[in-house]
Amino acid sequence: MIEIRGIMTDCPERLTTGIGFFVTLRVYLLPAAFKPLKSSNFGDDTIQLGFKEGLETEEERFGVLNSLIKF
Repeated sequence: MIEIRGIMTDCPERLTTGIGFFVTLRVYLLPAAFKPLKSSNFGDDTIQLGFKEGLETEEERFGVLNSLIKF
């Protein structure tokens, strides 16, 4: 899903206990990270990630409606 590459940016010639050094990390998202998750254990092809994720609650709808009325 990701690829991590590291480059030693700053490091003293001799390493000792407690010494500090800098490593520059680059993290890449691979194309596979953007594909839907598959499951072979269930009849459905995709995995449900949340309970009614993406649906507004009554409180959220009321808040939007109320703010539009005040506007």
